[in-house]
Amino acid sequence: MTPDEAARVLGVARDAPEDEIRSAYRRLARENHPDRNPDDPAAEARFRSAAEAHQVLTQTPREAPSPPPEAAPSEIFDKVFGRGRHRRVRGADLRYTLRISLPEALRGGPQQVRVPAKVSCRRCGGTGAEPGTAPLLCPQCGGTGVVSRKRGFFDAKETCPKCRGRGRLFPKPCQVCHGEGREEVERRIDVVVPAGVSDGTRLRVAGKGQAGEGEGEAGDLFVVIAIEPHPFFTRDGRDVVVEVPVSFATAALGGSVRIPTLEGVVRLKVPPGSASGRTFRLDGRGVDGGDQRIVIRVEVPEALSEAAEAALRSYAEIEAEQGDLPRQAAFRAALDAFEE
Repeated sequence: MTPDEAARVLGVARDAPEDEIRSAYRRLARENHPDRNPDDPAAEARFRSAAEAHQVLTQTPREAPSPPPEAAPSEIFDKVFGRGRHRRVRGADLRYTLRISLPEALRGGPQQVRVPAKVSCRRCGGTGAEPGTAPLLCPQCGGTGVVSRKRGFFDAKETCPKCRGRGRLFPKPCQVCHGEGREEVERRIDVVVPAGVSDGTRLRVAGKGQAGEGEGEAGDLFVVIAIEPHPFFTRDGRDVVVEVPVSFATAALGGSVRIPTLEGVVRLKVPPGSASGRTFRLDGRGVDGGDQRIVIRVEVPEALSEAAEAALRSYAEIEAEQGDLPRQAAFRAALDAFEE
């Protein structure tokens, strides 16, 4: 930016006194500062242009228009307004796993979580200084939190060793946070779980993470839903699935079995000749208009009484006389063809 361009940005003469230049810059900086216009890129551009124009018109000699590369607009703002610049670090995001039962996940509703987090210190209000005292600008870095070190032909930026990057020193640090400006507490945070939430869903609670440093904004809390296994139900989208063991006699002859649903226990009529794996459906008994599916599993006994074994052998003889069932016949035909 040339001096003439800088003068036009600030609305002053090129050779105006420094007090007039500073006053013009103050007005523009206040109006267009990013803190006052967080979602306005045009205001941020005007703020940067005003900072550059101020530096062009106030540097010595004035004919050298290029500002030092390390001079950021916020540093110029802090210098003109008498503020020492210190780091504004956004607080870290937190993750919390909320374990709930399947019925709780299906119903949804409020839940409360207890989260250990660093918040702004209640004793010092986040300043880091003992009440009644004030932090001082670090004399080594001038409040920037960084210092320059010569590395051959280059100037390297490093964290200030005196203030450890804070830009401030604390003659009397806060007795609670010891100058950090944050303290760790356990917070109780209310979270609303949506009805029908799925396992692994992340719920974002804005501003409930770790407190920021140096007036930085707080991070967010992410609550991850973990649905605990249920003794009966599994979930398949909007459907709820339950597997019910039945005896061979019930599957072959038919009968009535008790089954659990989300609304209580009901009875299901099993038709005769129901194969293992046959699925029945209860309309509207699932999640958000889904269904409940009942899958029957025929349970084969591991041991038989003498009477049961004798009866089963008699049945096997009758079955052999009657010949193969349709699926058995089709399988044996395919197997014979496979062997040829």
